[in-house]
Amino acid sequence: MQAGTVSLEQADVIVQALSSCGWELHAEHGIWAPFSGDIVAAIGSNHWDAVLVSALWGYGAKDISADVSGNNLRALVKRARASL
Repeated sequence: MQAGTVSLEQADVIVQALSSCGWELHAEHGIWAPFSGDIVAAIGSNHWDAVLVSALWGYGAKDISADVSGNNLRALVKRARASL
């Protein structure tokens, strides 16, 4: 399990991260998949930030504060949260 942070203030990195997922920013629709036409996150939607964080994390634009492993989920979550 990993815990860490990403920055939503890096416009150029966000564009690259979205592109790595096959997504683009569209002025009218928000984050969309140009090949299928699906809207991933509409502008102002409740999950806009979550989509950006997911794309940035997957792209590797993250600052990891904990990387723990084991088989006790509660202990792992406790250690990961404590690192933030």
